[in-house]
Amino acid sequence: MPKHHTPQEHREITQHTPRPHILDVVKIDGRWAQVTLGGDSVRYLDEDTVSSVFIHWDDYTLMYNWHGLAVGDVHERSPFTDEEIERIVWGPEQKENPNVRLEVEVFGEYKKK
Repeated sequence: MPKHHTPQEHREITQHTPRPHILDVVKIDGRWAQVTLGGDSVRYLDEDTVSSVFIHWDDYTLMYNWHGLAVGDVHERSPFTDEEIERIVWGPEQKENPNVRLEVEVFGEYKKK
């Protein structure tokens, strides 16, 4: 016989965590990261590596939504280190204009459930 779920359990089972877009910057458990590889992976900005880590967004809760504010605007309220900003990827334009990294959107802050 199938298990019956309470309304709260049903919402938790069927409700998906909001997902950022590729290249968005997010904060995961206190660490800044940039979304890569189709949106299912992140590259932590406090690590000097190009490797990405797979992430299952439904294992996290969106704690704060930055509503697409730019890195430069968020930096004033929730600081990035200079190294983290240097590791943000925008595209080929960043070679001529490195400050374009400050225009990348910040999606939000997540905590592991």
